[in-house]
Amino acid sequence: MRGTGPAGAHRELIARIRSALAGRRQSEVARDAGIQPSTLSNILNAKAVPTLTTLDLLARALDVTGPDLVELHRLRVRADARTRRIDDYLTAARDAAREHPYAGVLPGIAPPLAAVYLNQRVHPCEQPSEAGSLPADDLLAGGRTCVVLAGPGGGKSSLLRTWLHRGAELWLEGRGGAQVPVLVPAAALVGAPLADAVADAVNRDLGGLVERLPPSFFAAEPQPGVGWLILVDGLDEVTDDDARRRVLRRLADTSRGAHAGLYRFIVATRPLPGPELDLLGAGVPRYELQPFGRDDLPLVAASWFRCLEVPDPEDTTRRFLRALDRTRLAALAHVPLMTAMLCQLHAAAPEQPLPAGRGQVYRDFVELLHRHQRRVGSPHTLPEPTAAEKALDHLPGLIAHLAAERLAGSTTPALDFLCSRLGALRPPRVPERDWRAFLDTAARRGGLLIPRGGDLVFLHQTLLEHLAAQHLVRDPKEGARAIRRAFHRRQRRTPGIPLSPYATGTPPGISPRVWFLFRYWQPPSDLSSTGFLLDAAHEAGLTLRRSPLRRLARRGGLPGWEFIASLAAMGTWLPDDVVATVAESLHAYGLRKAHPSSRKEAAEALTRLGDPRGPDQLHALATRSDSSDSARLRAAEALAEHGDPRGPAALLALCRDVDAASHVRIAAAALTARIGDPRGADTLRALALDPEMADHERVEAAARSAGVGDPGAAALLHTLSADTTVGVLFRVKAADLLASSGDPRGAERLQVLGRSRNVATSARSAAGEALVRLDEPAAAEVFHLLATERDELPDDSFHRARSSRVEAARRLVSLGDPRGPGLLLAFSRDPEVGCFPRVRAAVSLAAVDKPAAVGQLHALTGSADLPDGARLDAAVHLAGLGDRRAAPVLHLLALRPGTADHTRVQAARALVGLGDPGAAGFLRTLPPLFRPSVHSDLLLDVPRLLAELGDPHASELLTTLAPDRRPGAYDRAEARRILALLHEHRPGTG
Repeated sequence: MRGTGPAGAHRELIARIRSALAGRRQSEVARDAGIQPSTLSNILNAKAVPTLTTLDLLARALDVTGPDLVELHRLRVRADARTRRIDDYLTAARDAAREHPYAGVLPGIAPPLAAVYLNQRVHPCEQPSEAGSLPADDLLAGGRTCVVLAGPGGGKSSLLRTWLHRGAELWLEGRGGAQVPVLVPAAALVGAPLADAVADAVNRDLGGLVERLPPSFFAAEPQPGVGWLILVDGLDEVTDDDARRRVLRRLADTSRGAHAGLYRFIVATRPLPGPELDLLGAGVPRYELQPFGRDDLPLVAASWFRCLEVPDPEDTTRRFLRALDRTRLAALAHVPLMTAMLCQLHAAAPEQPLPAGRGQVYRDFVELLHRHQRRVGSPHTLPEPTAAEKALDHLPGLIAHLAAERLAGSTTPALDFLCSRLGALRPPRVPERDWRAFLDTAARRGGLLIPRGGDLVFLHQTLLEHLAAQHLVRDPKEGARAIRRAFHRRQRRTPGIPLSPYATGTPPGISPRVWFLFRYWQPPSDLSSTGFLLDAAHEAGLTLRRSPLRRLARRGGLPGWEFIASLAAMGTWLPDDVVATVAESLHAYGLRKAHPSSRKEAAEALTRLGDPRGPDQLHALATRSDSSDSARLRAAEALAEHGDPRGPAALLALCRDVDAASHVRIAAAALTARIGDPRGADTLRALALDPEMADHERVEAAARSAGVGDPGAAALLHTLSADTTVGVLFRVKAADLLASSGDPRGAERLQVLGRSRNVATSARSAAGEALVRLDEPAAAEVFHLLATERDELPDDSFHRARSSRVEAARRLVSLGDPRGPGLLLAFSRDPEVGCFPRVRAAVSLAAVDKPAAVGQLHALTGSADLPDGARLDAAVHLAGLGDRRAAPVLHLLALRPGTADHTRVQAARALVGLGDPGAAGFLRTLPPLFRPSVHSDLLLDVPRLLAELGDPHASELLTTLAPDRRPGAYDRAEARRILALLHEHRPGTG
């Protein structure tokens, strides 16, 4: 008998699946089942219990039916409680992600997200515009923590929700990747430890869970070798600056710490003030989510009208786009949230003109919500209908009041707030519990508030901002104060030498003054909420004696003028004299001998104001021979984006200019093709085939050709992948792009390159990774060849070749190939492999054979053949596996002269993790050993670890660290947090 517990059930399950295989090859069964070969390998090697969907797919491929299938399901349920929880979580997450997250949807008609969602693109923030954009989905394959930036309503929540749905679906189907996605509001990460915070958020937000998920569920791998992809939404909605920074520090610490392999983060937020995002780390990439393109808007609008069941969706779309052209909302309509709201307003009143500006869009939509609620009727039956009607009449104003309180930082639960304001209306015969239930239901059915985390929250930040502005201007004095607070951002600067805007630090457009101090005005920090406030003030007839808009127009420089131009582009009401002042200032600035990028920004702002001189200045910049190629490209692109016919002509001229930089010509050709001119695609093909071009530029031209839908792109990529005059890494990239487009020749070329002994190891490994992404079984063979070939390969140093063999074996293990563990064990014992690669091989072995890994790491810590650095590295990893034999080695080697500062701290961290009684003493000896140039983060690590141990020396150490070695307010704030941590860990302090 195999056993009755989970382990016995797991063994029995594996035995029955192996019996059903009946000699068939695993790769064939995986292919027939539609799952990854590594998934089947993990199941058969007891590294994972199959999900419900995966087991059904396997049973179908193996022809297992009837009682045998029932028994497989019974064994699966008994095999692993964690697997049941994972299935439960994935199912609940998938179902929740199907709902549309926009506020701009009338209650009861929300379409499935997939019905109206259009894949957007992102642009790397650190790269110039000519670098082009890439599909947002590519960020998932990157494997790194990153940030997605977009303005209000730009599609951030929809993007994360789409990733959650797709990821959960793939895992349920047995085709999951390296991470399981989890969607978490940033506000949930402020207080509790990470695993606790994620568990609380998931339990609150996923109504379909069968049981609550404990923090331990998110503190461990979902499956061996698999991590969690934490999708952090709404970081900008954490209004407290310190709390927001705490969230960023927590994500950064987790990404760099002991759990770096367990968690990956993708953070979605509006742009944040100052350098806040730098807290995540200098290497964390940022991407700007692009609005819908010119060709996207008709597709999205037609999807909405089909979902709204209008009689003729295509004709309605055409009429809607014509109506849009008659407003100033054409550019704003490319923002996903605005698209949703405008489509519903048009469907509700197709004969009415569209709103003139953003404020009116929100006002009309909120009124549409109220009309919808009145048609639905009272949400709750009370014995006093008159009281219910009075409460419903007061509810819209109170929700607006709640929005203002939220914007001011109040955290009072929404229902408590509503009940406290409407308590006087509760009839004596109505119990308070029934009254709360009535208000709760009424608030939810209004379409502005949704339940989340045990509270009612505004479904979108822009709705909160609009309603808050409406409430603030009801009191003229409070409205005037709010406007003054938004605009009162006075700055003083000391003039530098020479006197210039760049020497003084003032913005472009501000002339430095000759006296000691001078003043200029920064624009408000939040364009969105300020626009709503100005619209509401104008509608309420509120005027200020001293207009901050006029002051900003006079003394705001280029940033102030751009701010006012952006307000105008949103349709915000602006005084005529303000618009005229800004227009003249921008026009004059564009004629100066300023930096081309500043002149381009000024011309764009002038264009957003609707001044015809703006496009003229952009055209002049795009065609000037003395402008840089990049400046000409940016100006021509801006001209085209604003719909000026001179833009495409300037782009075409630039991509044909043989004297222009190649990357600029490629970008110009791609933009030309994207706006529908076939000559752009012709130019891309010519550039890709030009042998005088650099290899990476030829491949880039072919990739851009594929990106614009050129039918000849596949032939270009195939030609480049087979061209031996092209560098091999770029041939691999071309083959990868070809395979990703669905052309089978791409995978064939990758296999040829990956198996060729005449190709550098780095290129062969890249080919193998591309095959992994394509779910090609041949990937394992490529990595097996790399791991077992002993000869030095072309263009690779001997050291790199040895290290690459270990990396190939590690990749085999991650793919579930049974040959991987044996190779890792052999490499860890082979002196010829090299010291650090041997340690890395032993560490990687722990994922599949922990006892063997522990034994080998212990042997390496005592090996006389290894240098101290490698022995210390082995000891740190041995401690990470919980083996106390690492402690003596850590104490001995970490204190030796010449040991790197970060290595000493790693050893200290390992001793603390082991619970070593000498850890505190070890930590106290470290600061004097640090080099003078030690990084401040390492300095603070020592008191932080002491505080975790409850050692009072942490406080003494913080006071002795010199301020000049701990620069910046953030380090001081971290010191305060360390002191708080020390207080928590001291006995008797709670």
